[in-house]
Amino acid sequence: PFGTGCCLAEDVGKANQYTGLTESLDKSFGDHPELHELLFQGRAVAHPGHLHYIFLCRVILGHAARTKNGKTFVDSSREIFAAGSHQRELAHIEGTGV
Repeated sequence: PFGTGCCLAEDVGKANQYTGLTESLDKSFGDHPELHELLFQGRAVAHPGHLHYIFLCRVILGHAARTKNGKTFVDSSREIFAAGSHQRELAHIEGTGV
């Protein structure tokens, strides 16, 4: 939602909002037609016609970065990302020594 990266959600419904619809087992589909081939070609399960894919991950979060604008923390208005990191590295988190 806020640039390049991985977004994890605690609710599968939220994660689903960021998925794309696939409609067929067409080798020309998208960037990863091999995924469709692996899952459906030569299998007893037929492609149902309309699918959304997500990764199910089990993660441990050290510090959640809550934001409404993608730039500052909700509770302190401090910058979320380190200066010059092009939004790829979180800024120092007070009280952690990191």
